[in-house]
Amino acid sequence: AAAAAPRAALDPTEEAAVGAAVAYAACNGLLMRGAPAGSANWVHCPFALQPMPFPRAEFERAVRLAPLFGRLVHRVASDAQWLHDALDATALGDPFTQRLLAISRAVHAEGDTQPIRLGLFRSDYMLHGPGLQARALGVGGGNGGTTRPHSLLQVELNTIAASFGCLSALVSRMHAALAPPPIADAALAATPASP
Repeated sequence: AAAAAPRAALDPTEEAAVGAAVAYAACNGLLMRGAPAGSANWVHCPFALQPMPFPRAEFERAVRLAPLFGRLVHRVASDAQWLHDALDATALGDPFTQRLLAISRAVHAEGDTQPIRLGLFRSDYMLHGPGLQARALGVGGGNGGTTRPHSLLQVELNTIAASFGCLSALVSRMHAALAPPPIADAALAATPASP
């Protein structure tokens, strides 16, 4: 495995912020099991030191899209023949997909064994556009965020890996706990509350 890139040198204030965030993570359950698997080695989960302002309109757009993507995934997953046909060509060149298709075919050959299905999905989004952070904050950078000069991009839709979703509330609490008093301003107050 390739060695991790060396971390850029931090000034003393930045180093103190990193130390405080890692200490907060350790004391508040913002942890994950480290390598090797099965060891008692714990490391802090990945996080940003500060929240990234995200325009409320784009957040609400993502919330409105979630049920549509959920229905799409459900319909695709419910049509095994279509899914198998769509992935057959990929399986020819990808052993992992080939194994998944073999499992799916075996399971579907047994027929439905339960009348109810539950899908847990996590969508990852990014905003795309020049000068985005300044516009999200409504400072500088063109029109102050009064129009949609950016687009919401869905990076991926996870149907299996939904485990870190519960950590977002812990990261939000960390940001609030560690923010210097002047930072608890309109930008932080405008961030939608995490459950």
